Amino acid sequence: EKETTLSNLGGVEAAYVYEDSIIITHNRGRQEEGFIKVFDKNFNLIKELFREGNGKDELISALVSWNGSSLIVNDFLKGQIANVDLDKLLSDKQYIPSIITYQDKLVFTVCVEDDSTLVMANPFYFHDEKTGIQQGDRRLIRTTPDKSEIASVKYPFNTFNVSGQGFLIPSPSRDTYFYASRSESAVEVYNKDLSLQKTIYGPKTIAADYRTEPVPQNDTQEVLYQNQHLEAYTSCCSDSEHAYFLYYGNLFTPGEEEAGSETYILQYDWDGSLSNCYVTKLMLRTISKGRGEHVFYGSLLDDEGEVHLVKLNTGE
Repeated sequence: EKETTLSNLGGVEAAYVYEDSIIITHNRGRQEEGFIKVFDKNFNLIKELFREGNGKDELISALVSWNGSSLIVNDFLKGQIANVDLDKLLSDKQYIPSIITYQDKLVFTVCVEDDSTLVMANPFYFHDEKTGIQQGDRRLIRTTPDKSEIASVKYPFNTFNVSGQGFLIPSPSRDTYFYASRSESAVEVYNKDLSLQKTIYGPKTIAADYRTEPVPQNDTQEVLYQNQHLEAYTSCCSDSEHAYFLYYGNLFTPGEEEAGSETYILQYDWDGSLSNCYVTKLMLRTISKGRGEHVFYGSLLDDEGEVHLVKLNTGE
């Protein structure tokens, strides 16, 4: 394992590697810097994107996910998303990714099909046997940037705090969509019509408990965690052949330090079959795929809260 510190970059949330030579950092969004910075392998700054603000090419929040040669940057507070083509970013110094505005605010998980079509995970879709709540008939919604698919529906339960936070990866052909939840130990596989084909549970049989509270001066109920929340899937990446998901699988109590454990990298074929599972003792925050079959990069936090970049060879 080869480790490189990123502490000298300052304000870094996480880091990714593209094609073994380009380092992308997700920053904390201070006004003097962009949410995304791109470096060469010697940490020379190549490009900076998306400063914090309300102006053109600016964002006020950023959830970052990875899909092949694209970096998805979702401003869920404002309802904006950018699909950063990394090959274009590196070959064209003038390239500035376009920002697509969509109508449904506070949607955590969105992917871009094209400039006129988005697929999003409904944060009000919630099915739980213990509470008996069965809300929503589909998790994934295909929509256009100018149409509201979620805000126009009145849901009896506000599940915003416990649902919809995850990772969505389409296959290169757009025939398969994977959804991996942050709060459920399950990967869901959908076809091109966004119909659920199968659910793969695990690697651990672990689940959070929920409670409901009435919302004052409102006829809805809010769904909250009982006492511990589950951190299930925490990152993703893909290449032409596979989708990869980083699984944490631990229950956390608010205010208490996280217990150390192992993390899993699950590899899926585009037909939705689990083809490999790697286990590491490193508590990774993000993963990205290297060129070699068994090469991954991960970012992790040290005891001082600084982000480090780690190269993993899972074939050894």
